[in-house]
Amino acid sequence: MRKEHEVVSEFTPRRFSELETEAAVLGVIEDLKLEGPKDYGRAMKRIMADYGSQVDGNVVQGILKRKLN
Repeated sequence: MRKEHEVVSEFTPRRFSELETEAAVLGVIEDLKLEGPKDYGRAMKRIMADYGSQVDGNVVQGILKRKLN
């Protein structure tokens, strides 16, 4: 079982830490010049398109809510 996990993990992207996720979110906010809650959908769409499974969507949502409110 352990060997199988090691093989699979070689082919899956590494998950970002919360700090790395926050840096990615802040980069998107700055890049798109987002200013408030109305921009939440645009930010989420861009982040998930750019980073996909590398970020945890729940963590991204929390960061966006803090930064765009």
